[in-house]
Amino acid sequence: MQVAVFRVNTREFGIPIEYMQTILKAGAVFSVPMSSPEKLGLINFQGEILTVFHPGILFDNKKLEPNVENVILILKLNNDLENWNIGIFVDRIVDIITINNEQIFDLPEDVPINKDFVQKTIRYLDKNIWLLNLDKMFTLDELELLDV
Repeated sequence: MQVAVFRVNTREFGIPIEYMQTILKAGAVFSVPMSSPEKLGLINFQGEILTVFHPGILFDNKKLEPNVENVILILKLNNDLENWNIGIFVDRIVDIITINNEQIFDLPEDVPINKDFVQKTIRYLDKNIWLLNLDKMFTLDELELLDV
């Protein structure tokens, strides 16, 4: 399996590459008044208005300090009926790696991260990469709000 690895705050996270659509340099994100803190704002991506989420808020309630390495990952999610595109604002892309099942482990009991959003840990080159569960991070109810 190929995994896109990125950094948020001080941790490295991974998502299966099939969710990735593209990577954009972080540019203008237009804030939406009275939206929840994890919703950074909106961007225009190829004529489509996308919500950009700030995963640092979801993981450990910390916003990123913007810098020149920040990127927005455009992800494609789907359910039985529709496909959705969203953006997530991250510190930077670290790597695209290929892993096998022997490198994927269950989460330890004392993991210092929100277990609702992380499904497994990947051991790769003496480091742990948190494998995200995008289905739990962005539920159907949350995605339906993007269409408003």
